[in-house]
Amino acid sequence: MRPEMTTTRKKKKVFFTLATAAGWTCFLLLLLFVSRVSFFSSFFNERYVYYPVIFLAPLTHAWGVWRKRGYRLYMPFAGNYIFVTLQAVAWIAFALSVASVFLHHFLLVEELFALIIATSFVSHFCVALSFHHWEKGENARDIARVFITSMSMTVLHGLPLIVFSMLLALAFFARPTVLVALLAAYAVFTRRLFPSDADNTIERVRKFARDVLMVGLEEWHGEISIVRDVGKEEDEEDDDEEGNGRLIFGYSPHAFIPHSAAWLHLHPAFERLFPNRQVCTLAASIIFKIPIVREIFSFTGARSVSRKSFSKCLGEGKSVMFVPGGQSELCEHAQKVDEDEVVICMRHKGFIRIAMNVASDYQEKIRIIPIVAFGESSGVRNIFKRFISKKSYRYFGFPFPFIPVGIYFTPFPTRQSLYYAIGKGVSIEPNTSQTIEAIHKQYYEQVRTLFEKHKKLAKNSAHLRLRLVQS
Repeated sequence: MRPEMTTTRKKKKVFFTLATAAGWTCFLLLLLFVSRVSFFSSFFNERYVYYPVIFLAPLTHAWGVWRKRGYRLYMPFAGNYIFVTLQAVAWIAFALSVASVFLHHFLLVEELFALIIATSFVSHFCVALSFHHWEKGENARDIARVFITSMSMTVLHGLPLIVFSMLLALAFFARPTVLVALLAAYAVFTRRLFPSDADNTIERVRKFARDVLMVGLEEWHGEISIVRDVGKEEDEEDDDEEGNGRLIFGYSPHAFIPHSAAWLHLHPAFERLFPNRQVCTLAASIIFKIPIVREIFSFTGARSVSRKSFSKCLGEGKSVMFVPGGQSELCEHAQKVDEDEVVICMRHKGFIRIAMNVASDYQEKIRIIPIVAFGESSGVRNIFKRFISKKSYRYFGFPFPFIPVGIYFTPFPTRQSLYYAIGKGVSIEPNTSQTIEAIHKQYYEQVRTLFEKHKKLAKNSAHLRLRLVQS
């Protein structure tokens, strides 16, 4: 076994690391000075003279690969906690420096010299300092779980707010003509290449969500339970007839941010209940107007909720996951996280009409299956009053202002377990004689039954009261 490192040796190692960082910094600064005062100045423009500093961190990283035993170019979460933390800070700073160079190069933002130099130096210094804490064979798996959890919550809850803040910052710092041109080009390009009603699924993205994001969600919420309740035992035979047919999953209630509707069908427990089935999530159309957020949802298989998308998904032989209550139901869950009343809106009946038409067109039985979620609607609230959301929804078609607040006034939801009860569903036969009103009534009777039965089984939900409304 290797003997313990003495205090003197540790001090020498720290001094060597700091000296290396200072040496590289002086070298690059000297290079910049020479480039400005010598004949090299003809090759450097005033705007480009500070760009070489961004190579500080990559050069130091390459030096580590050459000199440090076991050190590699790519080694996520290898090493102890301090090493992983320093590396994370270093490469985040490096990404900021590259983004700053990009913005400055294309004249989007004029004065970024200080930010380029500061982020480049921080990234370089953290990489160099991390060498002192590098030990081959150690792994920071706890940090990996924390990182995955934070990334999961950021994508599901904080990303729209982050994108909005970035656009606001660009609007403040960038030239208006450049900003408008970029947004217009982005809108035209994405609408042509990734239509919101088409299948833009990338299997690697879905696999990443299934294998990685689920880990973060389980870590954050502690427990995620998904149960199927088909009623009486004699009804189980009818439940087996679902086979590979088309299903419509109605998710209720519409929380302030109903992120579960986007990932529930990717959870292993759900896939065991409904194996070998492709499920397409239909999300609010406003989601597909937000840059970056639009692409993430599209690549996981989600589409904009519309009659065309609904019919197209079912016509392709896929199942559909959507929230029947819509954004009018969202307004009812946007005030307090500790309310004991759950409101479900029954106004929409179009999904039943679409199911009847598809069943008749393809001569195949379609089942509309209710899903009742516990724990999600109380996780996040809107910082603004409920009546403001209702007024804006009535006049503009979507509720705003829209600022989600959860734990510690962040967009992350409160850390509580999630429970999902999945019902038997209402079957719609081809050319059925049933009326839309009759099917609608059966469906919401199952929703009420599921709620009253499973609120006693879900944690911290026994006190909840259900109110079904038409508006």
